[in-house]
Amino acid sequence: MEKQKMGIDTILIIDDDIAVQRQLSITLRSRGYVTKIISSSPVAVKIVQAEIIDVVVLDISMPGWMGMEILREIHISKPKLPVIITSAFTTEELMIEAMERGAYSFMRKPVNTNFLNDLIEEAVGEN
Repeated sequence: MEKQKMGIDTILIIDDDIAVQRQLSITLRSRGYVTKIISSSPVAVKIVQAEIIDVVVLDISMPGWMGMEILREIHISKPKLPVIITSAFTTEELMIEAMERGAYSFMRKPVNTNFLNDLIEEAVGEN
């Protein structure tokens, strides 16, 4: 059972690129968010299941599980949790598939942090 939210939004960043993790975390923390960084797919799913997470930022190309598998597992346990997909290598078909599988939005890398912040604010406002 989840605890009640205390007013600070928590963003889970799932990405295997350390530079991307740092950039996103620093930017989001400077805007008042709490960030958690995970580079392991199975651990990410366990964090989502066990903790209060407000938005997930997920790299679609993760070692081990592919991002679509992580997206599916997240939505099994928390179907309304907004997941913003990021990818450096993408096709229109992949973007459409991600949206059809319940992604909140899809962003190409390098991530525009201002646009990401806008998406997170929008997603948090809807939940």
